[in-house]
Amino acid sequence: MTNPKETFDFKEWQRKRKYTFIGFFCQAVCLGMEYSLTFITLWLYLDDVMKVKNTKFFYSIISAAYLLSQVVSSVVFGRVVDKYRNVSMMFFIGNMLVIVGNILYTLPFTPWLLFVGRLISGGGGCLRAIMTSEVVRSYPPEELTKKFSVMGTAFALGFIFGPAINFVFLKMDFWIYKVHLVYANAPGMYLSCVFVIMQIIATMLIKDLSKEYDLKESLVEAENEGLLLQKNSENEFTSSEFEMSEITNKKNLTAWQVLCKIFKHVDTFLIVFFSFMLMYCIVLFDLWQPLVVIRLLQWGVLELNIVVFGFGIASVAVLLLLSLCPLSDRRMVYLSWICTLSIAAICAIFLVMKLYRHNNELNIVLWVFYGIIFSIMVVMEEIFLIGTMARMTHSTVQAFTESIRLGFSRMGALTALLTAAVTFDYLEYVTLVVMVMSVLGFLLLVWRRKSFIYPKVMVK
Repeated sequence: MTNPKETFDFKEWQRKRKYTFIGFFCQAVCLGMEYSLTFITLWLYLDDVMKVKNTKFFYSIISAAYLLSQVVSSVVFGRVVDKYRNVSMMFFIGNMLVIVGNILYTLPFTPWLLFVGRLISGGGGCLRAIMTSEVVRSYPPEELTKKFSVMGTAFALGFIFGPAINFVFLKMDFWIYKVHLVYANAPGMYLSCVFVIMQIIATMLIKDLSKEYDLKESLVEAENEGLLLQKNSENEFTSSEFEMSEITNKKNLTAWQVLCKIFKHVDTFLIVFFSFMLMYCIVLFDLWQPLVVIRLLQWGVLELNIVVFGFGIASVAVLLLLSLCPLSDRRMVYLSWICTLSIAAICAIFLVMKLYRHNNELNIVLWVFYGIIFSIMVVMEEIFLIGTMARMTHSTVQAFTESIRLGFSRMGALTALLTAAVTFDYLEYVTLVVMVMSVLGFLLLVWRRKSFIYPKVMVK
């Protein structure tokens, strides 16, 4: 890393940081589109276009391949970025994986091509952990909530744009050589083009910021130097303070040591646990939506699209509001309590819908409340958990630690994906269990509130 005191141009670095963050925003929008588009069309692709015999089997393994690939790539590439800080190269590799994977996904010759395509394109999921780590290393702590709100807004926008753009392909039916493009596989070709453009944008805008200057580490070093000077003048050191001054020397933790440290401390363990449970609930509720709308309420596809679009808009609005008016650490912890209880509220809404399925007026009101509550719940994943774990992590293992947290989050999503259809048949019992877990989570957050309001570096 360049010595900032000798050759470093801080204003030039700030200019690079500005354009790099714009690149991150564009990348987050594209990743949101890629995540939503293919999940929406996969079942139709297998059942209507390819007419495979075992649709459920291929739907499950293709979805699982995508999510597991995201977990593995995040851990591996996160470790590489922590060591070499070669962010721009990782973006080139990640975008290329998405491009190649979506091209394979477009080819309707065998479902195994879809499996391989999603396995490869899932490798681009590592970019979320890398972006988070670079934001943490490049911005002061008081700006992180705002930046994470903007990044969450970008991903949510992509999640909305994906299904909206899919309407363009509804009547598509033509051939490119031997490839038949229809509404189900056309998004794969479209996404490949989008990520080619994103590759160009990333090459132009995204720089190796923390390789030039790690602002987070510099702030920690400055704080420790000030503490040492003060204690030296008073001639009174304690072992704990000496350990604090040595933080920046611990730069060669193995992957196993990092994992042990995460599970050793109560607060970091809780963050990982909440990441798993929260994403499990988010994906479970997402997958239950069409089942509730179509099977339970006997509504149509139009109503389903209105519901999905509505809570998507609500999520963007909440995240955008937090980016414009960021909360203090204390208020963010209080908001996390509301987010946790929101899970119980959504479970209650599903229960009421099942009991009063024929009352359309009541169900319309419940869906409005659902969209508002769901948008609040998303804040915990996109801002609170990311930001708190980042502040509890030393800069030298920033991307790797976030990749582990994100890995547990995606394992929660995978668990929901593989069990949603089965658990829907037992909705009353599942929602009651989740409601109990939600209340317990709320109590745990209240218990550890001081640690989350004033987080200390634990993974170091």
